[in-house]
Amino acid sequence: MSSFQSVSEIVIPEKYHRPLLTGDPKVDGIFGNGIIAGTSMTLTAVAGSGKCHHQDEEIEIYADEKIIKDIERFLSKIAG
Repeated sequence: MSSFQSVSEIVIPEKYHRPLLTGDPKVDGIFGNGIIAGTSMTLTAVAGSGKCHHQDEEIEIYADEKIIKDIERFLSKIAG
């Protein structure tokens, strides 16, 4: 059976309040000062404009951020 929750009881996780910055002011500006976690988008542009390069850079930045968080989580578990 489903249970309903009052809107006032819903807690929005902190990650949705911290936009991820791309480092490109123009791109960040399009998304209102960064990309919110869970956002999906389609990037279109002419051939050779750097779509794949931009994607590779973003993946590298966010992968590094996730690895750091995973290490911090692991260390807090073994220290605690």
